[in-house]
Amino acid sequence: MDDFNIPDECIDGSIGILSNNKIINAAMDGFISLKDARKDLVTRIEKRVHNLDRIVERMEKRRARIARMMDTAPFRRRMDKFAYVLGTTILISYSYLIGKYPNTHIYTYVTLIQSVLLAHRYYSYSFSESHYVMYLFDFCYIANFLLLVLINFAPQ
Repeated sequence: MDDFNIPDECIDGSIGILSNNKIINAAMDGFISLKDARKDLVTRIEKRVHNLDRIVERMEKRRARIARMMDTAPFRRRMDKFAYVLGTTILISYSYLIGKYPNTHIYTYVTLIQSVLLAHRYYSYSFSESHYVMYLFDFCYIANFLLLVLINFAPQ
């Protein structure tokens, strides 16, 4: 029985491989053979792996369906409208903050907005599997990044 070592976290169910330890206890008490206990354990694990495969397959189908939906014209128009409203809101709020708090809160606002927008641009370029990643080295992105560095690390 020494070669049938199962970690304690598997036996008590905290990992979830074995929801109960009846098989292990039965094997240790001698009611069933060690070979049968191993076989039952392997069967349970195979069922869980099969269930995981089905879940992954369903998730892949959903991902493909969402990707097809995102390529439709209505979705693109909706995203254009959203981007327009967001850009206008950012411009209006920036104008308000630079007028009301010219030397205090505007730096925090610029840091937050530019960090989010630059991170989004990096994410969208790098995971689109296209050649657009090199556009991140464009002057505009470098200038925005340097502005963030100067605002936060050399505020004088």
